[in-house]
This record gives sequence, structure tokens and C-alpha cells, in this order.
Amino acid sequence: LGHGMRTPLGAFRTGGARRGATTAIADARYWFAVDLTCSDNDGKTWAVAIWRQKRLSSGEWGVRQRVRSNYCGELERDDNLPPEDIRVLQLIGELGRPIQTDDYGSGWHGSFRYFVGYMDRWLLSGTLEPNTMAQLMDHPRWVVQAGMRNRWEDVPTLPLHWTGQLVQCQLACRRDANSGRWFLLPRFITPDGTVWETDEQLLVLPGNRYLLAGGKMYRIAPGPARHWLEVVSVGELLGVPEKEVPAFSQWASSLLPPEALELLPEPLRFPIRRQSPAPRLLLRREDEFPNDYKMEPQFLYGNPIRSLRPEDLELLLS
Repeated sequence: LGHGMRTPLGAFRTGGARRGATTAIADARYWFAVDLTCSDNDGKTWAVAIWRQKRLSSGEWGVRQRVRSNYCGELERDDNLPPEDIRVLQLIGELGRPIQTDDYGSGWHGSFRYFVGYMDRWLLSGTLEPNTMAQLMDHPRWVVQAGMRNRWEDVPTLPLHWTGQLVQCQLACRRDANSGRWFLLPRFITPDGTVWETDEQLLVLPGNRYLLAGGKMYRIAPGPARHWLEVVSVGELLGVPEKEVPAFSQWASSLLPPEALELLPEPLRFPIRRQSPAPRLLLRREDEFPNDYKMEPQFLYGNPIRSLRPEDLELLLS
């Protein structure tokens, strides 16, 4: 992380037992933001920004300042933190790693000017179990943000609410009559009947198990369409020209299970033959070393043409 930098959120990795829940007035509180600017909308990573708000001597809350891992020592001076803040800080410290954004600071050392990159987002990746996700998101000060500004007031912000409800994932397929191009995109239906397709606030979290939509966090129900989140970006159309349909179908069939391919309309489907292969073990004699054989396991489908040399050996495995 660079010379002199502390382990991000290191003060909270050991459990934060020294603070504990007290009845005293908190000296600070924290806001947690899912940052759409630094998150990948492909179900692999998502970024979290942390904002710290200190209590003033007047008792009012001061301005929110973004926490940078370069200065995590400031966190250790906070007393009487709300227990929900300690819990989320611990989880982010355990599950995330800091990343550097375009923000930087500068200073002078003698006649030399230096620049310091700020590690001010925590990147979370991997599949989080529902219980862990609920502990992480069950906090009153989660928000959604999109922007790289240093002032809270300059960043578009939307409150975020963890619902834990299941949304159904579907695959929408449409054909443009003029161009003949096929368009595919994931579609989500919430329990209240709201349909989400393309929106700048859509985000699928790691493991393709959670959806952020309209300031709410949902769980994505298992199903064939969820496999498509591996190849189709949420909130964006995947266009397939008519002349490239065969190549697309073959590409999709190499990545997705048969139950996901069955969601495609007939013109986009690649023929699927459900047939058990006949395994065989092929022993080919090496040209340079006649006494040595190279073993090749193979699987035969249908009635393939077998190209065997007299010196090759074929063992069919039942």
C-alpha cells in the first residue's frame, strides 16, 4: 500500500472489543456507499466508499469526510461508536481490499513535489452468503453514489435499503425488424411487480446472487436465466447481427448449461443433442521413439470417423 500506510481498517480486524456498545454519546458515525463509478456491472466486483462524520462540540454532526486507507489511524481515535458501525467496518476490513482512484494529494519535500495516490474505495469480490450479506447491509446509513468528488454534497446520492427479498431473473430477447439484429438483456421482476431492465442504477453483486435496483438490495432467485449474468452485462443490451447468429449460438453453448440455452428463441438456439458419449483410450506410438506410446483419452459421439494407424491401439471403455 505504500510506505507508512496502515493496514486498511486494521483497527477493526481484531473484533473491536475495546469499544463495545455503550450508552455514551457517539463521537463519530459512518456512512457506507456502494459506488457505481468504481463497480463492475458484471457480477464480479463492487466498490464501497466510507464516509466519516464527527460530532462537533455543539452536539451537531459535522461534514462527512471520505475515509482513506492512508489515514486509517483516525478511526482508532473514535470512541463510543454505534455497534452497527463497528460491525460493518469489521466486515469490510475482512472481506474487502483498498483500491486507488484518480484522486490524489500532493506536497513538498524540500524543493521536490510529490504526489500521493489515495486508496479511498474498498473493493469487495467473491460470493457472499445471505447471512453475511444481511449483516453487512443491515445498517441505517447505506447509500448509493455515482461520482468521484471529495465532498458529499457534490456526489449524487440515493438511500439504500436492504430488503433480502427474492427477485426473479428472466432473459428478454427482441429482434429489430429493420436491421434483423437480436437484442438480449437480463430482466428482473421484484415481489411488487416492478420490472427492471436498463437503468444506470442497476448493479449485480459478486456471485450473481444480489441485485441493486432503485435504491434497494435484493437477492436473485436461482434459475436458468441467472446463468446469463455471466455473459450479458446488466443494464446493457447485447446485440447479435443476423449474420453472426451461428457464431453467437456456438459461443453461448460453450459457456452456458443447456437449461440456460433453452431460454433463447428458436432462431438463436444451437442444436443440442442429448447423447451419452462412448469413452475410449487411444494409444499412439511416438514416431521418434517407437517403443513409447502417447495416451489420449477421447469421447466419441454418434458414429465418428476413426483415424487409426496400424500401430495404434484403441481401448473402448464401457
